[in-house]
Parts: sequence; C-alpha cells; structure tokens
Amino acid sequence: MKGDYSIDVVLTTYKRPEILLHQLNAIKAQSVKPEKIYLYQDGIDSFYKIVIDKELLKEFDDYYIAAENEGVWKRFEYACSVSTAAYVCLFDDDTIPGFRWLENCLESMKKEKAVYGTNGVIIKKYNEYPVAHSMLNVGWKNPNEDSTEVDFVGHSWFIDRMWLEDMLDTGFRKKYKYVGEDMFLSYVCRKKGIRTIVPPHPYSSPELWGCIPRYGNQYGINNLAISADSKNHSLMNQAIRELHDVGWNFIVDTDEEYIDMVEKKFAEREQNIKEVIESDLSAIINADKSVYLYGAGLYGGYFYNYLSNAGKEIKGFVVTQSYTGLNNGIEHVPTINVNEFLKMNQGSAIVILALNEFYHEEIRGLLDKDKKISVFPQRDRGYLYKNLIDYIKISNDSSVKIK
Repeated sequence: MKGDYSIDVVLTTYKRPEILLHQLNAIKAQSVKPEKIYLYQDGIDSFYKIVIDKELLKEFDDYYIAAENEGVWKRFEYACSVSTAAYVCLFDDDTIPGFRWLENCLESMKKEKAVYGTNGVIIKKYNEYPVAHSMLNVGWKNPNEDSTEVDFVGHSWFIDRMWLEDMLDTGFRKKYKYVGEDMFLSYVCRKKGIRTIVPPHPYSSPELWGCIPRYGNQYGINNLAISADSKNHSLMNQAIRELHDVGWNFIVDTDEEYIDMVEKKFAEREQNIKEVIESDLSAIINADKSVYLYGAGLYGGYFYNYLSNAGKEIKGFVVTQSYTGLNNGIEHVPTINVNEFLKMNQGSAIVILALNEFYHEEIRGLLDKDKKISVFPQRDRGYLYKNLIDYIKISNDSSVKIK
C-alpha cells in the first residue's frame, strides 16, 4: 500500500474526565505520532455538567463540547468534520493504549485495509447478544497473538477517514442513539468487502495493545460504562437482530470452524502467560544485580522461596513500616526501612514488589527517586500481578525451578 500514512486521533470524554489527561499522555507517547489530537466531550443531561480545565483543552488541536447528551454516534460525525489525515483513530473514554498501538494498527492497515480495534466481538448467538456466552471477545480482554477477524470492534476504532461518511448516512443512527455505532461501522464496511480485525495483542509486547490490561480492568469495567446499563442491553440485542435481518452475515453464519480455531488458540493462553512470566523471572535470576523484596509478609515469603530455590540471593526485605512478625522468620536476610534503603549506596538494584497491588503505584513513586533501581514487575505487562503471584505459588508448591 502506498500513499499517505497520516493519523488523526479523536478522544472522547463523558462521565470520566479524570482519565482524560492520562489518555492524552498515552497518545502523545505513541511511537507513531498523530498529526492532530481532537477532543469530543458529550453532554450528560440538562442538570449535570462536567467542565474540563481550560489549560487541558489547550492541549488539543480542536474540541467540541456538547450542550446535551448527543449519543454515541456524534463523535464519529465530529471526527468526520475535523479530521484531515488519511486515517483516524477514535477512543472510548476508558481506554489507555500501549505506546505502540497506533503503530500496530498502521502496520496492520498496510497489510490489509480493514477496520481495526481494541476489543473485538465474534458473535456466537446473535439472538442472545450481549450476554457473555453469546460472544467471544478478542483483544485486551482476551489477548490474541495473531491478527484475528471479528464481527465488530469497540474501545477504539482505527479506520480510513473516508469510511466515516458511509456509517453516518443512515436512519439506523436515529433509531439507536446510545448503541450500535460499533456494529454499524463494521456492517457498512463489510458490505464493501472490508473486514474487521483485531491486530496482534501478544503477551510479550503489551506496548502493542489497544488497552493496557490493568487500566482496562480499572476504567473499563465499572458502572459508568454504557454497556453496564441493562436498558441498553435490550437495545443492543434489537440493533444486532435488525442488522442481521437486513443481510449482515456474521462469521458464525459462514465459518463455524473459524470460531473453533480461535477458541482453541485462547485455550492455550495460560501457557502464553506462563512463558512470559518465566522469561521475566529468568531475567531477574540471571541478572548481575542485587535483588531486594519490597514487602516482608506473605508475598515476600512467596518470592523469597521461589528465588532462593532458583539460586538467587535476596539481599534484603524493604518495608515502609516495621511490624513485629515480619521477615517470615528468615533471620539472615535484613529488613530495611525504605528511607534507609534509598540512602544506601546499593548501586544498580532490582526491587521486586512483593505485596498487595493496591500499594504498588505509591511504592513506585518512592523508588523512582533513585534512577538506578529497576522495579519488577514492569508497570505494564501482558499479564496481571495476580497471574504472577499464582505462578510463584504453584511453582513453590511443586518445587518447579526456572533455569
């Protein structure tokens, strides 16, 4: 594919303005820089308004603030009116992409002109959509190692700007104000032979993901989501039935074996997670650096046993506050207050976060004062901290060792 590879980005905000700066910073940090960044702010109702700081608004090349709730389609209309780049990527207000997401989409687009997105949906039983068993999610919720065709996508949409006009010229939009825009975009594109695809979300490279998993779980699954409103569930069901009735053939209508293949790949994901965790832990074991455990309680004991079994010396337990009974009875390993630890001339060191994830960001802030310290796990990984702890526990119980 030759030609213009420019990209515009449209961010949206609704009831979660506190996420906007985080999202904007994630876009500015992209490996492929957008030409322009726009903001669409939807209204809520005539009584409740959210006012975005004027200094933050200056960070955008243009913005549109709706006086009232204009539904889920208006942002696409706004994108159509302001974007001048070859491609445009629109984001829901709960989606924080990895820093190579735009690059991932653009490289995929060079291979095949398609609708690309963060969270794909493969319909299994359209009459029962959107209940969980009626569909298969593909993307950050259910990472795919390879590009995977789906029926439609959500959370973000990376598309050719010209396709916006096709999706907006419809009476369907007037009938379904709060749902259906994601479905209809893929429907009109499919009529032109354009598929909908979720680009690779490999566990080993979360920077390629359309949404970093820890943020997706924090922001995307709560009662502020449109999909959390039971009234919208019936509208989604009605919309997808109507589109099927007018000729939208889902993947399940033509290729059930394809869905079986995708599900089989997802059945292997525990092994994929395990391989990435093992690789990360091997890097620590083989590193020529001192290793400390931040946390001297239960999780500290888990990591100590695991790393000791692998032959890695633990230099100390770092703690915020000292309490009786800490250190897991391991008397030959010192317990060090974090303030004293930061004063030490320890050179380069690895500090493993071995305590409840609730405290991780606060602790990272303390440790970031010393640029020589490496914190494990890295901030954004393709697995959750729970996956890491579960792996450590199972390995300890079965005496599995990493070489």
